[in-house]
Amino acid sequence: MHKFTPEQDAFILSKYLERKGGTETARLFNQKFSTASNNLNISQATVRVRLKETILKSNSESEISEYTLKLIRDYKDEYFPTVDINNADTKELLTRYIA
Repeated sequence: MHKFTPEQDAFILSKYLERKGGTETARLFNQKFSTASNNLNISQATVRVRLKETILKSNSESEISEYTLKLIRDYKDEYFPTVDINNADTKELLTRYIA
C-alpha cells in the first residue's frame, strides 16, 4: 500500500483545482512520482478517495480543512501560485468534493 507524502497530496489537490479528471490526475501522478525502483500505479479511484477522505476532509461541510490550508500554504510557490481561497468557486471546490 502506498504511503502518500504531503507533496503528493499537494500535487493531487492542485490537479483537482485545475479540474483535471481522476484518470488524468492518476496518470500524471504516476509519471511524476515513479522512480526506477518504485513504479507507481495509483488508480483514479485511489485519487478520488484520497481527495474525499483525507485532503478535503473537514470537521464541517462549510469549512476548508486544516490539512488543505496547510498544503496550500506549504506548497504555494510550487503548486498553488494563483489559488485564491476566498474566490467563491475555489472555496466551493475546497469545502466539498466535486467530481
